[in-house]
Amino acid sequence: MTDRHLLIVHGSVHETLALEDIESATGHPDGFMVMRFWRTKGISYLLRVDERAAVQAVAGWLQAIARHNAPRFRQAEMERAQEQREAAKQLRAQQIELAEEDRRLSARKALRRLEKLIERKRLGIDERAWLIRLAEQAQALEAARTGKGKKRS
Repeated sequence: MTDRHLLIVHGSVHETLALEDIESATGHPDGFMVMRFWRTKGISYLLRVDERAAVQAVAGWLQAIARHNAPRFRQAEMERAQEQREAAKQLRAQQIELAEEDRRLSARKALRRLEKLIERKRLGIDERAWLIRLAEQAQALEAARTGKGKKRS
């Protein structure tokens, strides 16, 4: 153990864990401690203290470190939750924008389809102009409804 790290030795495997990442530590009278680290959510370490007399001292020290780290972890959780809310808000805005774009494209497609029908029916100039004006008015009304149209004076 150093003032910043804890070295865990398991057989031939050596792992160094930062003390600033200790989220919780629980001591047991039989010389074992369960520790959970911030960066390894879901993974707990079961440690054995060789000297039974040192178990309480080591457990107290690690618990004090966990208490010291707790405000930082709470702040990080709040920031993560805020980022998730912001990401969800941006996703909703993008979905709304895509839906509006689909509606606009649908209006354009409808106008093209109407123009093709007019050409096939060989309507007179007055009827064709009236149908085109009607379609353009529908587009203008839709644009005004969505707030993206030009304001009339």
